[in-house]
Amino acid sequence: MHANPLPFIATLAVFTAAACAPAEDGSADPENGTAEEAAVSNSSVKEAILMADTGWLSVGSDGTVQTTFFDPDGRYRDFRNGESADVGAWQQRPDGSICFTPDQGMGDCWKTDGREADGSAVVTSTSGKRVVIKQITYAAPKVSEEDTSASE
Repeated sequence: MHANPLPFIATLAVFTAAACAPAEDGSADPENGTAEEAAVSNSSVKEAILMADTGWLSVGSDGTVQTTFFDPDGRYRDFRNGESADVGAWQQRPDGSICFTPDQGMGDCWKTDGREADGSAVVTSTSGKRVVIKQITYAAPKVSEEDTSASE
């Protein structure tokens, strides 16, 4: 992930665009249906996603579990298989896109089509990479003893 400058969803990754899109020739695809069905599905009104105080997960094709937590103070935390992978700042823009500025490396912005009926969402990077994510329970960052003693 860190070699890849796309923090958030790249860390959450990675169902390929082929796994998320209908067959290019418009033929029936047992997993995705026809191109026509996909267009109807994408044109339906979906619930907008507000990211503060949320957590998101996906499982990569290699089985790697990726999670991202969006803290309310504008910080995010990425984990790969439970291990810390990346941290930085996030911002949700008025158009709904979510932009990331990692503490190290280059950032990117991702757009979402909104939440599906099953609670999942498809997000797309500015380079066109598509990832399916599912919401999980938000876990606040751990507070160290130094932080608690400084506030007393």
